[in-house]
Amino acid sequence: MFLCPSMPAYVEETRRLADEMAPMWVEASRRVMGRAMGYVAFFWLGIGDRKRAEEMVREYAKLIHPANEPRIAASLLMSDACFNIIDGRLGEAAEAARGIARISQEAHWPGAAVLRGFPGTRLVAYLGQAAGALEETEQWEKTTGVSAGQPYKAYLQAHAGRQAEARAILDNVVGSYIASSDEIKDLFSTEFLYMEAAVQVRNTRAAELLLNHLADTPFKTTGFWYPTCIVRHLGAAAALLGRHDEARKYYDEAIKVCTEMRFRPELALSRLQLAELLLEHYPQEKSEAVAHLDSAIKEFRDMKMQPSLERALRHKEILKV
Repeated sequence: MFLCPSMPAYVEETRRLADEMAPMWVEASRRVMGRAMGYVAFFWLGIGDRKRAEEMVREYAKLIHPANEPRIAASLLMSDACFNIIDGRLGEAAEAARGIARISQEAHWPGAAVLRGFPGTRLVAYLGQAAGALEETEQWEKTTGVSAGQPYKAYLQAHAGRQAEARAILDNVVGSYIASSDEIKDLFSTEFLYMEAAVQVRNTRAAELLLNHLADTPFKTTGFWYPTCIVRHLGAAAALLGRHDEARKYYDEAIKVCTEMRFRPELALSRLQLAELLLEHYPQEKSEAVAHLDSAIKEFRDMKMQPSLERALRHKEILKV
């Protein structure tokens, strides 16, 4: 249940279980305790309750110290990478992700190293590293004969500019989802990699299918896997489909969510995308758009998010402000 939090019907039951399980940690075996605490922290972060997620991770780290087991060490690095990403400390997040990759390789875990410990995958988009990551992934697939997964490949291809390949994956995904519409509800984090790719390559058919299936999710982030703000991606899909008022509501909500949980990169991206929407479809609100752009530009510079910085500066150049 904790690993399928995109299913709205389970949210209140999961919340109740998370509260009820709290007193049981000290009585459980370390292995059972570790898995359960990890799932609960994932859940809290997914619904945007960063404080409770961090508290759970701290309690976990305290109870399992010292972390001599590879999986425990990797899980702690994963949380470090994720919270560093949320705080905009992208260099520290990258170092934690490299640590996960080293542990993965030493432990011979298939796939984990190339996926950069899940949180590190988000840095690919933030820092403009998609082409290198895609080359690395394809070499790894060739060497091992194991697929890195269609969602991850589509995400990398879209950000690396290999649009035809990403669109081909998305077209196949759309067909399978039409044949089995319930399948999408169980994918959670990976479905937002598909949505991000669909928006990036302007695949409206895939974007519409994904948006219609995910519009009622009560979750705000994808937790520790590929950490991102779900609501921002819903807004991007709605904007692509020409549903401008809907997109604006999503972006407003994304700004609120990211402000409350201090998700710095996603807040800057939400401001940028709202500014773009306002400039194109709400020209009477140019001053608000410029204010969002100015805020985003400052943050992108500080966090060294070069692709987003260049995108925001192009708007400033066009506006001559």
